[in-house]
Amino acid sequence: MANVETADVNMAHLFPSFRDKVVLILAQVNYETKGKLPGIAGWKVAEGFRSQARQDWLYAQGRTRPGSIVTYKRGATGNHPKGLAVDIYPHDANGNIIWEPDGRCWQWLGHAARSHGAQWGGDYQKLFGGSFIDQPHVEPPTPLRLLWTIPALAYLRKIGLR
Repeated sequence: MANVETADVNMAHLFPSFRDKVVLILAQVNYETKGKLPGIAGWKVAEGFRSQARQDWLYAQGRTRPGSIVTYKRGATGNHPKGLAVDIYPHDANGNIIWEPDGRCWQWLGHAARSHGAQWGGDYQKLFGGSFIDQPHVEPPTPLRLLWTIPALAYLRKIGLR
């Protein structure tokens, strides 16, 4: 069993139809920002699939465990445990993730996500109201999530993650 403290960045753990979108989003945001954002050498997935145990562990952060709240989804209710969500961050020239980049950079990721028919967490306020936004987060839009949930769970069983 994987360590709940370690993020899964294995793209093979994403539902294949969603993974194809993520590959295109990464290619676009990397191409469009190359040389334009100081200190940012590129973009990569910082976390994709999450086990239910990891999702619960993250949910406890800022509630029953020290730290800031990082997720509002518990257990299987989120899209990471279905292989239908990724968190994408910029990285420096050494490949180190830049956890708190200049906020303007996120618009590039949002544009790339929307261009490939994905939902960007930076649009949550516009889409759902409230104050929550999740700028690194990308997932399929609601109709595709509903369509892909059962096949995604079957895929995860097939590859031994559920």
